[in-house]
Amino acid sequence: MNSPCYIRLLKYLLPALSLGLFACVVFWPFESSHLSRVKERSALAKNEAKTLRFSSVDKQDRPFVVLSKTGKQISDNEILLQQLEVTLRLEDGGQIKMRGNNGVYNQLSKKMLLSGQVHLKHSNGVEFTTTTATIDLGKGTAESHVPVEGRNQHAQIKAKGFKILEQGQRIVFLGQPELTAHR
Repeated sequence: MNSPCYIRLLKYLLPALSLGLFACVVFWPFESSHLSRVKERSALAKNEAKTLRFSSVDKQDRPFVVLSKTGKQISDNEILLQQLEVTLRLEDGGQIKMRGNNGVYNQLSKKMLLSGQVHLKHSNGVEFTTTTATIDLGKGTAESHVPVEGRNQHAQIKAKGFKILEQGQRIVFLGQPELTAHR
């Protein structure tokens, strides 16, 4: 290659090369931070979900369903659920529905702690509210040891807690319950 052509080529090639190198230096940090944000989001996405539905059976083969607006794994065995509803099917064909603002489900013990405004509704017409409740999904039982208020079409009740026993067939109110009958 002769010298004038070589100089002419370098006159255009060197500025283009330096402009490309300058662009890499300027834009590389933006690309790197974008990639790290994408990696962080994908790591979170592995442990978070929206609109969850979990179905299984307890020890007596009665089905139960857990629905939740969001869920996030907070440890190896625990899932934090928000705005959730648990439906337990009973042997007689009835059901118990429990709703709570928040819940923590332990996958090993199959127990769920509901908190916030907890509302329970039994298919026999009994409804009550409390601030916390524990559900044992493996056994089909539930209980709370904090004040509870409830009602059905015939009465209202206040108690220091409750236990749902015998696969939902029996509800025991704890403490000295106050029962007010309707006429």
